[in-house]
Amino acid sequence: MPIRPVLGAVLALIAMTCANLAFAQTTTTHTWTGAMSGEWGDPANWSTYLVPNSGDDAVVFNSSATEPFTATIGLNGSPFTANSIIALNGNLDSTVILGTTTDPSSQSLALYNNSGATPTVRVSSGLLQIAAAVNATQGITKSGNGTLSLTGPISGKSVTLNGGKLDIAGANTCSTVTYDVMPMSAALSANTTVESGMRLLGTAALSSNASLSFNFGNQTLANNTIIATLDLGGVNRSVSQLTFGDLSFYSGSNGDSSIIIDIQNGGLEAKRYSSFDLSWGGSGMNTEVRLPDSSVMASSSLDIGSGSDYTATGPKKLNTGKLRIGTTAVFRLRYAIYMGYNGSSGRIEARAPNSTLTISGSNATTRLSSINLGNRATTRAGYDTAIDMENGTLNLLAASVRISGASSATNPTKASIRFGNGTVDVTSLTIGDSPQDAYDCQCSIVQKGGAAKIASLAFTPTYSGTASGTRTFRYKISGGTLEVGNATGQGNFILTGTLSRGFDWSGGIIRNYSGNSSSINTTGNGTITSPIDIAVSGNGTRTLDVETGRSFVLGIGTRLSSDSNNVILQKTGDGTLQFEGDTTPFNGQLRLDAGRLVLGQTAARTTAHAGEFFWNTGNLSYDLSSTDNQSDRWLIDRALVTGPAPAANRQLDLKSSGGAFTYTLATYASTDLTLSSFTVTGIRTGYTADLVVGSSALTVTLSPAAGLAAWRIAKFQSASNTGSATDLADPDADERPNLMEYATGTEPLAADANQVTAIAATPANRLALTFTRIEDVYLRYTVQASASAAGPWDEVVFTSTGASNLAGPITVEDNVSLADFPTRFLRLQVTRLSAPGIP
Repeated sequence: MPIRPVLGAVLALIAMTCANLAFAQTTTTHTWTGAMSGEWGDPANWSTYLVPNSGDDAVVFNSSATEPFTATIGLNGSPFTANSIIALNGNLDSTVILGTTTDPSSQSLALYNNSGATPTVRVSSGLLQIAAAVNATQGITKSGNGTLSLTGPISGKSVTLNGGKLDIAGANTCSTVTYDVMPMSAALSANTTVESGMRLLGTAALSSNASLSFNFGNQTLANNTIIATLDLGGVNRSVSQLTFGDLSFYSGSNGDSSIIIDIQNGGLEAKRYSSFDLSWGGSGMNTEVRLPDSSVMASSSLDIGSGSDYTATGPKKLNTGKLRIGTTAVFRLRYAIYMGYNGSSGRIEARAPNSTLTISGSNATTRLSSINLGNRATTRAGYDTAIDMENGTLNLLAASVRISGASSATNPTKASIRFGNGTVDVTSLTIGDSPQDAYDCQCSIVQKGGAAKIASLAFTPTYSGTASGTRTFRYKISGGTLEVGNATGQGNFILTGTLSRGFDWSGGIIRNYSGNSSSINTTGNGTITSPIDIAVSGNGTRTLDVETGRSFVLGIGTRLSSDSNNVILQKTGDGTLQFEGDTTPFNGQLRLDAGRLVLGQTAARTTAHAGEFFWNTGNLSYDLSSTDNQSDRWLIDRALVTGPAPAANRQLDLKSSGGAFTYTLATYASTDLTLSSFTVTGIRTGYTADLVVGSSALTVTLSPAAGLAAWRIAKFQSASNTGSATDLADPDADERPNLMEYATGTEPLAADANQVTAIAATPANRLALTFTRIEDVYLRYTVQASASAAGPWDEVVFTSTGASNLAGPITVEDNVSLADFPTRFLRLQVTRLSAPGIP
C-alpha cells in the first residue's frame, strides 16, 4: 500500500482537531507537583507533562506539605503565558517564587486569557511572589486570603485586589490600580470580619498617571466588619484620579455593618476630578475612610453619609459615613459637599489633634459653591453630622453653607461645623434650615480660634410647624475673630415648641464685616416671638470692634444678655455700635473705649440694660428724635463710671426733634460723672440742653433756645460759650464784651462808636446814668459808684434782676449830691445767673 495517502489523512485529522480545540477555547489546568524548586519550562514539573504557555493554560501550585517551604520556579526561556494562577500552599508560612529575584527583567510572565476575562491570581494561603516581569494587557485580579507580592516590573491595563493581601514592589506602569473592598468571589457570611491589605513598596509601585479606585461591589451585608488597608510605603504618591464608588449595597433589616478603608503611611494626591461618593441605601451601614498624613484631593463633589433608609424593611438604624483626615488634607471641589441626608450621619474629622483641613473650589482662590450639612427631612434616625476640626485647623472658602436639622420625636439630631483655628470665609451661611417638622435638633457653628468671615448669616426657621420640642440654632465663638455682615431671622412665625437662636459668645472678638457695615435683625411684621440672642458668658473681656466709617447695629429683635456680672463687653474701633434691640438681662459691664455708642433710632424709643457702664473715651449718642417724650435711657444696675481719659475724649451727642421735653438718659446706683466729665455735641440748632447729673439719674431738658442762647445762635450760629461767642470775647474790638453787647442791645460783630451809657447831672445836683435794659430774668444789672475811676466800686446805687428787668432805656440817679463829693463816678456792671441749657 502506498504510504503518502495515509500520511496525508493523519495530518488532516490533526489539523481538524487543532481547529476544534481553538474554537472551544478549552482551559488546561497545569499543577506544579510537590514543594520543590524547578524550572517552569521543564514538562516533568507539571501534572500534564506539558509546559503551560498560552491563554488557555491555568496554573496551580498545590502543595500538601505541612512544614514551611520556599519553592523558587525559574522562568528561563520566558516569556511564558498563563490565563490564571492559583496558589494552594498547604502551610501558611510557605512561599512560592516565580522568576529570578536578582534580575527580574530578564524573565517575564504574560497573564492573558483567551476567553477575554481578566486573568486572576488566587492565593488561598501563604505567599506567592512573582519576581519576574509581568505583562497584563487584560489586567490582573488578585483574590484569596493569602498574599501576592509583585516585585518585578508590571505593565498592562490594571491591578486589582479582591481579597487577602497584595504587595506591589516593582515598577508598575498599569493605568489602573483597583481595590475591591469586599471580596467578589462568594457571598459573605453574617457576623463575620473580613480584612484585606495592599502595600505599595518603592517609589515606582504606583504610576502618577494611574487611577486609584476603591470598589465596594454589591454584597449584602449583615452585621459584617470589612477592613481594607492601603499602605503607601512611606511615599507621597500622586495619581491622576481617586475614586470611591459603587457603594450601592444594602444591609439586612437589623444589620449593623462597618466598612473601614485605611490609607496610611505616606501622602496621596489626586490630580484630576475624582468621585467621593460614600452614600448608600439600607439601614445600619457604617463606612469610614481614613486618609493618610498628607492628602490633596480634586473632586467634582464630596458626598458623605447621604443615603436613604427607606429601602430596608423592619426597624431602621442610622447610616453613618465618616471621612478622617491625616495631618493635612486639601479638597479642591468643583461643585458641592453633601453630608448626612435622609436618615444618615456624615462626618469629616481628623485622625489626630492639630491637623489641618482645607476646602475650596477648583483652586485655592475660588469658592466652593455649596455645603449642605445635615438632614432636611424627617426620618426615624437621629444623627450627628459635622465637619469637626475643633482640635485642629479648618480653612474654608465657600459661597453657600446650609446646616440643617430634622428629627423624629425620639431621636435628637445634631449638625455642626467646628474649628479650633484657620480661616473660614463664607458668603452665605444658614443655620437651622427647614426645621418645621423637627422635634429636637441642634445646628451650630463652633469657633474656638482662627478668623471667620460671614457676609450673610440667616437663622431660620422660615416656616410654621406643629412639631413640639427644642430647636437650637447657634453660632458659638470662644476664641479668634468673627467678622459678620448682616445676620437675620424671621421674628414673627408660628412654631410649636422652643426655639433658641443666635450667638454664644464666651471668648474672642466680633467685628463688622471688613469694609462694610453690619447688623443683626429679625424680619417680618408684628410681634417678635423669637429674638436673636447674643449671649455673652463667663468672665473676662469680649471685644466688639467696629472699623472707622462703619456701623454695627444690634437691631429690633436682637437681645444682648450675660450670665455673669464679671464679663466686660468692650466697644473698640472708631466706628459706631448702635443699640436698637433689647439688652435685658445683660448683667456685665459695658465699656466704651473708642468710636460711637448709639442708643435709639428715628421715630422709636429704645431702652437698654447693663450691669455697669464704663465710659472711658468715645461718643455716647442718643437719638431723641422720637415724637414722644418718654425716656431713651440706659438702665444701669450698678455704677456709671468714667475712665482715666480726659474729659475732651468723652462726648455726649444728643439728637433731638422739636418741642421741649425732658429725657432720662441713664439711671444708675452710683456715678462719678460730673458736668465737667464730658462735652456736649449735636444739640439741634435753636435749642438748648439743660443737663443734670443726679445721684441716680442723668437727665436732659431740651427746649427751644431763648435769651442769651438764642442771641448766640443768631450772632454766632452756636449756643455754646466757646470761641468768639464767649461772654468776655470782643470780636468787633469795640471794647464791649459780648455779655455787655447782649445786655444792652448792641451789635457784637460791628464796632459801635456810641457809648453804652450816658451820664449827666440832674437838677438836684446828682449824677444820673442812662442805659438800655433787656427782658432777661437771668441777668443782673448793677450800677456802682466810686470816688475814683480806679475804684474801689463797692457802693451799689442800683440793682435789677429777674422780673424787674423790663426792656427799654432806664435812668438811674445817684443817691448823693455832687456838692458833697469833689469827684464822683458811676458805672454799669452786667452779670448773668445760671440758666438751664446755657453754658
